[in-house]
Amino acid sequence: MRRLDRLERREDKLDKELKRLEKEEKALEKKLMKLEAREMELVKMVSELERVKKRRPNFLINYMRSRDKEGSTEIKPIPATVRRKERRSKKILEKVLMSHPPKEIEEKREEGKGAEEERKKLLKAQIKKVLEKRELVKKEERRRKEMLESQVPIKELRMDGKTDDSMRLFQVLLSTGTMTMDEAGRQLNVDKDTIKKWAKNLEDTGIIEVTTPLYGSPKLKLKSLPVKMKKSLTG
Repeated sequence: MRRLDRLERREDKLDKELKRLEKEEKALEKKLMKLEAREMELVKMVSELERVKKRRPNFLINYMRSRDKEGSTEIKPIPATVRRKERRSKKILEKVLMSHPPKEIEEKREEGKGAEEERKKLLKAQIKKVLEKRELVKKEERRRKEMLESQVPIKELRMDGKTDDSMRLFQVLLSTGTMTMDEAGRQLNVDKDTIKKWAKNLEDTGIIEVTTPLYGSPKLKLKSLPVKMKKSLTG
């Protein structure tokens, strides 16, 4: 029973570990989704800045042409605020492009996908290992229960109609469980050789266990019987 309790505690521990791993997996998946969304935002920002950079020369040319069409030969200077915004936008664009070039972003994305796939493989392997351990625990528990169910205490047996010869000794042991060979001889009123013969017969059938101490009379002890033997003895 102690071993069965240990197995149950071990199974509970494995269940908790599996739940912890599943919770950790969900948290990592959410974190990965946030990182991917942030990465997409950066890619869009870089693309937009590239388009703005390409449009800047056309903006000045179109501005000059529009002034010519209006018949004005005077080109008004661009306001200082516009120039500051352009310089600031240019610096931001250069900074983003230097720190996160499109090619580098794509490479990092591929590296991130590879690392994520590897992480998922490792996590699946861990979960599979936990499930296999839990299945082994369940198998061990089932085997233990089957073993316990296949044995019954010898005292539950009844030897109706079978009390001749060595069965007389067996019937006495049903009530005591254990006794010395001398005690059995006195109780059954038979000699030592007869008791020894009966004990040998019962020991050969696996019903009792005979142990011989360093001194004193041998001890007779009942054993547990399989269900099949129980049926054969009880008829």
